[in-house]
Amino acid sequence: MKIYIAGSSNELETVRPWITACKDIGLDITLDWTIPVEKQGGNPTNLPEEERQGFAIEDLTAVEQADIFWLLVPSNHTSRGCWVEFGYARAMALSNEIITIASGDIKVSIFTAVADYAFLAHQQAFEFIRQYVDSKKVPA
Repeated sequence: MKIYIAGSSNELETVRPWITACKDIGLDITLDWTIPVEKQGGNPTNLPEEERQGFAIEDLTAVEQADIFWLLVPSNHTSRGCWVEFGYARAMALSNEIITIASGDIKVSIFTAVADYAFLAHQQAFEFIRQYVDSKKVPA
């Protein structure tokens, strides 16, 4: 099963442990965007347009490949990219191609109310994901 974890590029210390936790329970991460963000910054405005477009397409393609989309709602309220990714995942969820989960300060935006599942704490969301993944495992 595959997961895309979205969050603020300014909060890598929040996102990284959840990427690791999801890997530890056997989920494939469709894109660990924290790696290029650490090298180039979250919204590299100084890159050529072609490279910026490439990063955006890579992110959206990774969302398309996921079975689960998890939005770690940014506490800094300055992120834009994760909200675009969330909207993209919600559009996919309308045709049951992906489930969407939001966690954290979910009251910061009305749009978290349309997530399939929303939690006030990331740990609660992770426990739900773990149970969801376990429920999808087919006995041998």
